[in-house]
Amino acid sequence: MTTLVRHPYTANVREVDELLLRSLTASHGDELADIDQAPVVARDPSTLAATEVRALLDAHSWNATRAAASIGIHRSSLLRRMKHLGVQRAK
Repeated sequence: MTTLVRHPYTANVREVDELLLRSLTASHGDELADIDQAPVVARDPSTLAATEVRALLDAHSWNATRAAASIGIHRSSLLRRMKHLGVQRAK
């Protein structure tokens, strides 16, 4: 629970929801598992809004491979979603 309280939430309530889901998935018994050791729960890329994609990429220094892995999807899926939403890195 301490990890949940200390986590720097950069996105929105969906991020909290995903973190709780990861923790619950990895939990055994009455205690929540540490988020850092919990498995990543894949997210449907079609549900990502442009602001979420930008926040995700910002959090990973615009490394699409790491950003995609952090939400359990393939890099190509993230790149397709970026193209669909018109998300590009500012020059």
